[in-house]
Amino acid sequence: MRFFRSAFLGAVLLSSALPALAQDWSVLVIGNPSRSAPSAFADSFHASEALGAAGLGPVSLRRELGADAMAGAISDMAGTPRVMIYFAGPIAVQTAGPILMGQGGGDARSAVGGLLSSYAAAGTTDVVLLIEDCAGSPGMAGRIQFPDLPAGLSLYMAATAGPDGTCEAANGRLTDRLTNGAEATLQERLAGLWVGVDALAPVPMTAESAPAETTITSSDTVSIAATGDDTSLLVTVDTGPVVDTDSPIVSIVGDDVVSLSPVIEPVSSSEVVSAAPTARDLTVVDDNTVIFVAPPAAQIAALPVAAGLPTPSIIIGIIEGQEASFEVIDDAAAGDVNSNEVTFDNLEARRALRDSDPDLFQTLVAGGAFDPPDVELARVLQTELARMGCYTSSIDGVWGNGSRASVDRYFAEIDGLDPVNREPTVDLFRQIILQDEIECPAPVAAAPAPRATSSGSTRTAQPAPRPAPAPAPAPAPAPAPSGGLSNSNLGGVFR
Repeated sequence: MRFFRSAFLGAVLLSSALPALAQDWSVLVIGNPSRSAPSAFADSFHASEALGAAGLGPVSLRRELGADAMAGAISDMAGTPRVMIYFAGPIAVQTAGPILMGQGGGDARSAVGGLLSSYAAAGTTDVVLLIEDCAGSPGMAGRIQFPDLPAGLSLYMAATAGPDGTCEAANGRLTDRLTNGAEATLQERLAGLWVGVDALAPVPMTAESAPAETTITSSDTVSIAATGDDTSLLVTVDTGPVVDTDSPIVSIVGDDVVSLSPVIEPVSSSEVVSAAPTARDLTVVDDNTVIFVAPPAAQIAALPVAAGLPTPSIIIGIIEGQEASFEVIDDAAAGDVNSNEVTFDNLEARRALRDSDPDLFQTLVAGGAFDPPDVELARVLQTELARMGCYTSSIDGVWGNGSRASVDRYFAEIDGLDPVNREPTVDLFRQIILQDEIECPAPVAAAPAPRATSSGSTRTAQPAPRPAPAPAPAPAPAPAPSGGLSNSNLGGVFR
């Protein structure tokens, strides 16, 4: 037996017991655009719209996720009974199977085989994995492999191309078939595409119809026929304040017919509507009788718009008691939320990944997980070579003969390995970061060249003879002995 306190004034919306509109799937849609998957951003949006319209359950759309954030979003689904994941973006290949890549790198938790095993261990029973491996040209065709199905897990896995197909397949892309198809089940919409595992019952793709609704006015009398102990009644009060708070208790039992009659006329639309006071809380009586009353106001007044919202705006929901703010947050104040991600310029994290899992590291390098942007490629290569002592000029991003010579000095330290080229390309970058602990010797200054000899002679030129020293001045004559003749002792004139 259920008891309801009747205090219904104004228009009332009634319906029979609501059937389950959703199929209890938890849907995660991820779009990570890249050079090889440029349409992943748009593809993920259209896929989320199609899956939401199918009435599968709550759909979470996540785009441009870093490696750690993406692995976290996938791991958060573990333990949910029925999980559906759509992914469009770059895909790397490792020995254990494909790995779904985040922005700027990958995480082992996003490997297909690993996530299926973690789901099965957490109690998930049904998984749908939809992979768009042709999100633009050239796409990721050929990187999907057949996963091992863990015990206790029912899986449906599909992709556009798969391990042996191409992105020019005549059957169309998975995303297009998903959004444009009219078939009743997911498996029917994707028929003809690559299906790795089909061990799941058909998944309906058409939402169940909503129950019929009846609107009554204050002059109507509503009859409710109970069909059993589990009969439920959805009553929504649109207008009309509650005047009589001591309304009688109405009991509904099997096969009874109960009439609820409005007690006053609806509030005039010309009256000013004030803010609604807080509705009275739900009360549970000791004998498990649930008693409720309608909110004591005609309408809920308009709420003030939070600062920072664009115009126009649609507010989905507001948490009461919180001051909502939509102002732009300064990037510097927000902090680095991806500080632990493996990126092209994070040397410490890159080496840690290489030391912990060399095979995965080589796979990620080959798949372009660490590739820098094209405009930064020359500068990044100069930085890597300068760190190893191979490049000694200024790091300016201008690739010239000095940069090419640094490439030669780097590969001169590695026996049996030649550069793929001497230009700033991703192939050269991948080749260098696989061995990023080389130490180039300091360049030695060249000795001065010898002076050229005269033409026609093979002998070494002899130094020019030094000039002979000037003769010493003659000494002054010694004085004459006493009694001799001298000019000083003679007088007169000699003729």
